Amino acid sequence: MDDKMWRLKPNPLKTALSLFHINNRAANVKLTVRFFGHRIKLDKVSVYLGVTLDRTLTYKHRLEKIASKLKTRTTLISKLTGTTWEPILRSSWLPVLANTGPPHMRRQNIVLRIADKIKNKAELPIHEDEVVTPRLKSRHSSLASVRLIKNHRCLQPDPWKEEWKSDISTNVFLEVNVYSKPPGSDLPRRLWTRLNRIRTGQGRCNYLLHKWKIKADPKCDCGAKKQTMEHKYEKRKFHGTLVV
Repeated sequence: MDDKMWRLKPNPLKTALSLFHINNRAANVKLTVRFFGHRIKLDKVSVYLGVTLDRTLTYKHRLEKIASKLKTRTTLISKLTGTTWEPILRSSWLPVLANTGPPHMRRQNIVLRIADKIKNKAELPIHEDEVVTPRLKSRHSSLASVRLIKNHRCLQPDPWKEEWKSDISTNVFLEVNVYSKPPGSDLPRRLWTRLNRIRTGQGRCNYLLHKWKIKADPKCDCGAKKQTMEHKYEKRKFHGTLVV
């Protein structure tokens, strides 16, 4: 290696050697390699440009690292969505507050747009493809559901509004137009967050803190068995401050 040509000054103490192969019999083979007079250590798992590489390039160790990082996030999300307990935060509120359609309806709209594009453009190569039975029974083309989606839309021309009315989420009785931004969206973030906590029934109340195993007692200071967000709002509606 001509280090003078490339103006490189490698550090032998920080250099590692890794072998990549699928021969399990040679998995424990140790090579002796010297670099500038120093023996290079052998790493069974090495990290290159942030990617963890193992001997057989299965990326098992990298996936384990990613899973460990995601575990803390998924634990927090599971508490917010109520997967361990009764549902405490329904997903129907999220699209309304974000002023976007529900995920499944957005996917349906994309499928309908693709189907209309294919129908209106006869020059697309897809028209020349033959209908072939899928190799796996579990493979379902999104275009196969076009007729079902259209039939459902004929029965329910406004599916998002109908879904919102039939939902059992917290405070769905509020007069909300799902197609426009909720009132207060122009408020500062702090006030907007507090307002949405009251709408969705989520916030720093003893009932939810008890569910999240942060507090030992879900009771309210006034003696009520459960201190929910609704209870705090009713209690402090006309006097005092509301901490959410």
